[in-house]
Amino acid sequence: MGLCQLPPCIITEYCPRESLYDVLKQASQRPDAAAELTWRRRLIIALDAARGLLYLHLSEPPILHCDVKSPNILVDESWHAKICDFNLSEILRRRRSGDEGTAACNPTWLAPEVLDGGRAEAASDIYAFGMLLTWQLPWRGLTPFQVRRAVLDGRRPEVPPALPVSGAEQFAGLEAYCQLMRDCWAHEPTERPGLDAVAHQLSVLLEGLA
Repeated sequence: MGLCQLPPCIITEYCPRESLYDVLKQASQRPDAAAELTWRRRLIIALDAARGLLYLHLSEPPILHCDVKSPNILVDESWHAKICDFNLSEILRRRRSGDEGTAACNPTWLAPEVLDGGRAEAASDIYAFGMLLTWQLPWRGLTPFQVRRAVLDGRRPEVPPALPVSGAEQFAGLEAYCQLMRDCWAHEPTERPGLDAVAHQLSVLLEGLA
């Protein structure tokens, strides 16, 4: 809706459900909150986030978010998601001027190429998006060093993920969903799908719930 330079901030609409991290935390603690997090709502949130990142990647010049994680996805009253916190975002053309940019220091969501000292690319955002699809905080209980070692060794979170949902809700598209997750967090950046393909697959899965 607007921006301010001092202090630097972006003004958006109010999102009463707070962040996706908050939504998932409540779902893990309260059965009534877990029951609200249906597969339809999860897919809507995931699709919105994918489209938001795709918008950034298709901008001219392209923009990398560089800090994709559940605390940086806001959820509004209608269960739609908004990408936020662009503090680490990078405009790709700046690299040609020698600007080294800034890297996130929390390894929980970072792609292996970034953990190994490389530069973040569009595929690095896609890796982090794959971590979002677990619907939990990845690598819970591990130290940052252990997370880095696990990711570089090719380990990934449990699939299918332990979803915070009440009851035994059936989802016919679960295997396709899990395959999409695996594709997003492929070790080699070139093996990860583009966000246009990710958004298309999520749309297909969402339509399958109709």
